[in-house]
Amino acid sequence: MIALQPGVHDGPLAPVDGAAPLIQPPSPGVVDPHRQHELVVAELAGGVLGILQVAELGWDRWQDTWLLLAHGIALNGRAIVLCGSLQPEQLEPLPARPLVGDLLFCNLDCPDEVLAERLRARPAWRSWDEQRIAEHQRFAASLRSRIEPTLDTSTYSVEEVADRVARWVAGHLRH
Repeated sequence: MIALQPGVHDGPLAPVDGAAPLIQPPSPGVVDPHRQHELVVAELAGGVLGILQVAELGWDRWQDTWLLLAHGIALNGRAIVLCGSLQPEQLEPLPARPLVGDLLFCNLDCPDEVLAERLRARPAWRSWDEQRIAEHQRFAASLRSRIEPTLDTSTYSVEEVADRVARWVAGHLRH
């Protein structure tokens, strides 16, 4: 999950003398590497909080665009939650990275056996064979070891996950 913490931008686009500082309100986001719940959770959490602009990250070439969008929305005093399948280090080298505050992540996850069941249940055209499932389980384990909090989507309903995400986001918006 990406949360852009409030702060004053002090990079190359700092305000000119006498101008008001550029404030960066928090912009949390959700990482769901399994793509099971992110859109539903994003929609429900956005409805609960009533302040979120929710966007889905897509291809790598769009990640910088999403950071620019987050920055633009933040300039208007709104927070943005970016929901998608990405790794934190993918955003650090992007040109728009200096325009946003701190990045915080929340991982939507499930145990490996549940993940395997969910992936096997997908349509055949998505080609989830055992090798690809094992690769995705390794990816999930990597995220589990690096991202906190991690919410187990097999333990809670989608609505409960959305509520937990909304509370996590709201906690960061208050800081």
